[in-house]
Amino acid sequence: MLTIFATLALAMQGATAPAACPPAVVTGSAQSARVAVYRSPSLAARKTDRLRAGTRVLVCGEQGGWAWVAYASRRNSCVPARGATCATGWVDRRRLAALGS
Repeated sequence: MLTIFATLALAMQGATAPAACPPAVVTGSAQSARVAVYRSPSLAARKTDRLRAGTRVLVCGEQGGWAWVAYASRRNSCVPARGATCATGWVDRRRLAALGS
């Protein structure tokens, strides 16, 4: 079984990400088009970022109602073909919609 880091390493080398990190898109909520990204899977955790509705992410793990996602940010381009790194964090699973491969 591949770990999250091995999966991201493969992605950075230009390899196709395995099914362990399927793509998804941020859907937002009725109250806000932005979704908070947390340091750990808890509302009490520190917020590290906010993602706009329509942002594409890779879902690399789940815990309870939370999804651990990898995504592009201001500091991380998350372009596997260029060897870039991705920003990561926890998002409320209800705020994501799966994308076809």
